[in-house]
Amino acid sequence: MISQIAIDSELATPPPRMVHHRDGFAAGCGLWFVRLFILPHTLIGLWLLGTALTTTVHYVRVLAVGVECEGHVVKKSVEKGSKGHVSYWVDYAYPVAGVEHTGRAFVDQDVYDGLNAGDPVPVRTLESDPEHDPWPRIASRSAPMQVLANWGVALFWNGIMSVGFWVMYIRPWRARRLIRYGEPTVGMIRSWAPQPTKGGTAYRLTYEYPVTDASGLSGTVQTGKMTTQRKQAAGYLPGRPVTVVYDPEKPWRSVVYALGDYRAV
Repeated sequence: MISQIAIDSELATPPPRMVHHRDGFAAGCGLWFVRLFILPHTLIGLWLLGTALTTTVHYVRVLAVGVECEGHVVKKSVEKGSKGHVSYWVDYAYPVAGVEHTGRAFVDQDVYDGLNAGDPVPVRTLESDPEHDPWPRIASRSAPMQVLANWGVALFWNGIMSVGFWVMYIRPWRARRLIRYGEPTVGMIRSWAPQPTKGGTAYRLTYEYPVTDASGLSGTVQTGKMTTQRKQAAGYLPGRPVTVVYDPEKPWRSVVYALGDYRAV
């Protein structure tokens, strides 16, 4: 049977419990500072995904129901950047339903050198929205390549930001929720191993704890693992009894209470 005396007293309060960061108010503020810092970068990631999606939809529409137009080169121009980079541009015009429209395309130098004003330019576009991302056949990057490039940038950016979002939002939320709604029990440390890191020493712990089923009877014994850099973990050697808090709905989610980031108050 589980000894209630061994369980930390603040966990005797039935859920939902009040929860604070174990390292105090300053640690919580620091967490929110980083969250606010990455928030605009997360919004940029959402914008990139939206751009990739809308360009994909536009590509499919132009491919399926677009019209072919016989346009022509209007003029050429060269633009120099602040670092000496040179860009080559071609302005072109194309008729749709009797109305002339204009566009501009970035081209490679060899394409630029081979074109002159008045040269024909095939253009495919939507008849209902002819000036929205037309496809001139002189562009250095084709429409499919532009779509793939947009998805590449969006996935790369969001892949990086997803790590920060998980660390700063999801993982703390799950850790806080575990203490707020979790079930306390007495577990036992089974293995302990120090792991040198750049910030000091981390400790890898494996522990076992009994869980209670819905009827209130003792059920199976779960095995949990956690890594922490808290100095007191140096004394959590195999055989030591510890308070473990686990999720009653997903009992494999757990934490050694004294070594977690949050505490009940």
